[in-house]
Amino acid sequence: LFTVVLVVISMGSSAEAIVPVLGGLILILGGLGTLFVDRSVVLKRPQAPRPVFLRYTSQATYDLKESPHWIFLACTVLFFPFLTVTAAWQKVVADQNGSSVGSDIQLFAILCGACGVGVAASPMGNLVGSILHMILAGGFAAFGINYCIRASTLASDRGDDAVATVRTVCWIVAAVGALVMVFGIYPAGVGTDRLKKHEKGVDKMSPSEILVSRISELVLAIGQVSVGIMIGICVITAVTEVGDAVRGHGDGNDALIFGLVSAAVGCVIFASACMMNEQFYILCQKEDEKDDVEELGGDEVAEQEAAAQVVRHDSET
Repeated sequence: LFTVVLVVISMGSSAEAIVPVLGGLILILGGLGTLFVDRSVVLKRPQAPRPVFLRYTSQATYDLKESPHWIFLACTVLFFPFLTVTAAWQKVVADQNGSSVGSDIQLFAILCGACGVGVAASPMGNLVGSILHMILAGGFAAFGINYCIRASTLASDRGDDAVATVRTVCWIVAAVGALVMVFGIYPAGVGTDRLKKHEKGVDKMSPSEILVSRISELVLAIGQVSVGIMIGICVITAVTEVGDAVRGHGDGNDALIFGLVSAAVGCVIFASACMMNEQFYILCQKEDEKDDVEELGGDEVAEQEAAAQVVRHDSET
């Protein structure tokens, strides 16, 4: 997709506006699609506690055998080059208008896109993976908000007050969403852990406890979605600037180099994730099994093993 867009632009068809529009839509629709597909996956499991709302991204992409993980990874891999090209063009526009945000807007965009790919490719399965996952998720939000702030300043420097206002609202809403992420991660994590144990029969929850846990997951998901949508909107609004960069300055075409490098990095990460999928899955499953054994007592483990033997015997019969 990115290669096709580059070919169209290189033919001089004035189609550079495709880049920010596609980049923003990929982030927004890909993120939302990941959560809704995950909801349908959970609803297919009869043991999953009801009701089921929307789970936050970390849990939606946790199971490497399910499609939400790969939808989100593909989304971030595509978003990365579109964002870097857009930001590189915005830097050219900033230099043309004497704005001081040129280098910053490009740097924060690159870091935001890289963290997005990283968080999608590093599922939570053990202590190291969970820490890395949360750091990269925080980096995506922090760098993305800083990108939106610089983009708002750029619009003000160009005298485009309408776009500046939209971007200001975006980074404020994204900052609120980031706060929801910070304060909502603990209750959501605790709730998800109990819901998993309830589904496995390890920990029985009352209907009210299930509802509270599902709401905590939904609140965290709303915070994450708010951040992603606001960043995506800021990228889309760059459609008002990229034309000036491409047609008004020769260095605008150099931005495509950043896009190609970003696309190559994303493809390498995606390919690595595909090759290491089985190893990641085994590691995550072992962690889950260890937690279950620690939660159950020795007697309960023996009871479960005995029940499993009865099931196997019935199946053989």
